[in-house]
Amino acid sequence: MDANDYKEQPTEIDALDQKILKLITKNARIPFLEVARMRSIRCGYSSKGSAFV
Repeated sequence: MDANDYKEQPTEIDALDQKILKLITKNARIPFLEVARMRSIRCGYSSKGSAFV
């Protein structure tokens, strides 16, 4: 590995990402499930207890 492996890559933010960012900017303590409900995103937990969207 060299220094180039750790450089940030440009990321495009779509409309859904922008809406989610707006919600968490207003309230950083908002639960993920509430964000999902407000944005009509399907989310839940796997049988191993880890969250998925």
